[in-house]
Amino acid sequence: MCDGSNADDVRDFRPGRRAAKELAVRSPLLENGLTKPAIRRLSRHFGLPTADRGSFACLSSRFPYGTTIDEESLRRVEACEEVLRGFGFRQFRVRVHDAVARIEVGTDEIPHLFEPEVSDAVHARSGERFPLCLRGPQGVPDRFDERGVARPGPRSCRGPSRRPV
Repeated sequence: MCDGSNADDVRDFRPGRRAAKELAVRSPLLENGLTKPAIRRLSRHFGLPTADRGSFACLSSRFPYGTTIDEESLRRVEACEEVLRGFGFRQFRVRVHDAVARIEVGTDEIPHLFEPEVSDAVHARSGERFPLCLRGPQGVPDRFDERGVARPGPRSCRGPSRRPV
């Protein structure tokens, strides 16, 4: 079995790497020293449709490290991300922090996020017990250092659901 880890991933704390190693999962991109930009260049060279596609990590990366993740929470995150994908968003994440989910999109896509049909569809799919904060990229870490400590970032969205005006 192989995964898509690459040379850029070695700087981050990746709890799944230990499991991959224990299960003898191969990482050919990493083993050959390929970085994300190099992978994109090769993809374009070979005409692959994934050359400009955004990176999408495992859904468990949407939760802070050490959080117990249940199937229902994963389904809600996946449902929200499916809505965003369906509306043509290119790079996005739905991040869960306690009882609040925060949507991050690229700066150029923020206006699209607040269009009524988009925000209504996201809220409809998220479920009543999954309040959302609709914002652009905030830098709340999904990256951790080698000790598992989250890298600092700007303030996150906290509190009750934030609906677009």
